[in-house]
Amino acid sequence: MNSANLNMAQCSQEKYLGVHPSSWGHGIPHRTEVQTLMSYVAQPVGATPLAEKESMPFRVGRMSNLLDAGLLAPPLPPVIELALDLTWQNVEPAVYGLPWQEWFTRWLSVLQPPPAPSYELSLRLTDDTEIQRLNRDYRGQDTPTDVLAFSALEAGVPCPPTVPLCLGDIVISVPTAYRQAAPGEAINELAWLAAHGLLHLLGWDHPDAERLAQMMAQQRLLLEQVGLTAPQAYR
Repeated sequence: MNSANLNMAQCSQEKYLGVHPSSWGHGIPHRTEVQTLMSYVAQPVGATPLAEKESMPFRVGRMSNLLDAGLLAPPLPPVIELALDLTWQNVEPAVYGLPWQEWFTRWLSVLQPPPAPSYELSLRLTDDTEIQRLNRDYRGQDTPTDVLAFSALEAGVPCPPTVPLCLGDIVISVPTAYRQAAPGEAINELAWLAAHGLLHLLGWDHPDAERLAQMMAQQRLLLEQVGLTAPQAYR
């Protein structure tokens, strides 16, 4: 699993990135807003407002009580608009037909990249021959690998603020992924590699054991977001 610098002249020609792993920010309603919400949510016409019922097992104004009572849903991540440029070579339809768009959109919503009107990234699903050539040309290692990530942030080429933010390019060798996967875990392995590549685009790296452990932990969380578990080797 590797990242590589790709110095290119035009943002529209290649995909460029930015990264800021961060947490969501959500405002807590004012007490009077909570009271109004409790009084009118999920009640039949003519019912006594919830705030007037002394027997209710929660106090007005407690957001946690509203969540526990099922009256409010947990806060959702911001909506991310993503254009995924998916290409493939010598790959079966079952692989390029996976919900890549859904996965990357969900992951970006959680990771929150730098603010932009929308985002772009490229995913290339290929074979060992092509990824070996890329690995040789950009990393000086003449051997196949499982995933390469070409990060635009490292290239330092800015994109205008009014156009989609180009995050970069991810290349995955499907045959290598198959070889690494435990029986029945090919999809988990492919998603794992895609999440790893995305983190590289967003500035994550693993120069030592501690940083690698942090990155693996983040990948496990990302796979959970799309209903998958990490491959056996990384649990």
